[in-house]
Amino acid sequence: MNASKKQTFINYMARALTRACFSALLLGATVLLSSCAGPMNPFGSDTLSLINDRDDFENLQAFTKILDEHINFDNVGTSTIGIEFFPKKQNRHSIYDLYVKINSTRGKLNPDNIVIFWNGKNVTSSFKHNNKVIFQDEKNIIYKINRLSLPARLTTDIKVGYQYRGEIRSLYRYEEPSCRQASKEKIKISSTDPFNVKDSFIELVEKEANKEKTNPSMLLGLIAQESGFNYRSVSSAKAIGLTQVTDAASQHVIKKHDKWKVDKRIEKLPYGVVKFLVRTGKINYKNDWRLNKKKSVIGGLEYINYLKKYWRGNFDLIQKSYPKIKTVKSFEKSQLFTDLILASYNSGPFRVKSQLIKLSTNWRQSDRLKEAKNYINKVNSYCYHFSQNQEQGEIHEDQAVNL
Repeated sequence: MNASKKQTFINYMARALTRACFSALLLGATVLLSSCAGPMNPFGSDTLSLINDRDDFENLQAFTKILDEHINFDNVGTSTIGIEFFPKKQNRHSIYDLYVKINSTRGKLNPDNIVIFWNGKNVTSSFKHNNKVIFQDEKNIIYKINRLSLPARLTTDIKVGYQYRGEIRSLYRYEEPSCRQASKEKIKISSTDPFNVKDSFIELVEKEANKEKTNPSMLLGLIAQESGFNYRSVSSAKAIGLTQVTDAASQHVIKKHDKWKVDKRIEKLPYGVVKFLVRTGKINYKNDWRLNKKKSVIGGLEYINYLKKYWRGNFDLIQKSYPKIKTVKSFEKSQLFTDLILASYNSGPFRVKSQLIKLSTNWRQSDRLKEAKNYINKVNSYCYHFSQNQEQGEIHEDQAVNL
């Protein structure tokens, strides 16, 4: 090979190696960014936010602290910028469309000034990349988020803000669904979507729940999560019926209803056999009270009453972990009371109590209560949305401004 050809070959190889190195670096950077970004946020790819968004808002931390310290304080900032959500609170049990409306009572709005935070992370870029403005004028901007999924097992803290000159002027939290086990007013059920439930059964639940001063929407949410309204449902723990009362829980129920029958085969036989016998009707409402729809509702309420008494009896422990709760009455009105009842219904009161003693206010994050955390979030979600007025019906994009 002469000198000229040799030099040409060297130059060719140098360019090829340069291209290969550049491709490898680009691939490595992409993998690195993806790994750093972790799972996708509810609004799209985290990689976009990692590249484009910054969290150097001087007053963000102060605003967030106010939001965290005031549970019922929906927003912080100027009264001229408002932010609304529809549905008003998160849906943790199904995929849905979310509308976010930003409105101004003074001055023209700029979509570039809207910022979104998810679990403390700025995800504005991915939000705007995957979701479009469906309405805009000088005083209003409306985004539609199609098919939003907020799994109950995950922590989901969403805040929407409006900034101006690098400073957040308003910050609103998209609240998690709330539910109270009791209510002074008689709560009416507006919807059981996505379940198709007969009006007669809803009326039965309302009637029996109101007798026990229990929120019927919470009980319906519990049934939705426990059995999906399948009265022949059998769990792997051999809990059966609409309210999925176990053999152990049933003992608390039949103390009051001592004439109700319990089929002893359920405790002795393997799960698969029990499931087969229930589904084929060999074990039925004549053998076991839990397979009678009305008795299952009443029995579920009776077990909830037992759990209410249990946690009232542990008020000193509650007060030690939550000093701001001054009285039993205020405790019974709190979301905490509902969450402890639901966690106990799912995992047993003694396990929940042990984690409350061990972890105090962080008891919901216990590894031993992972299933209970998912359960609490889902039942609260069903409870909240079942009781919401659905008169607006389907929201069309051309009507969104009237939210």
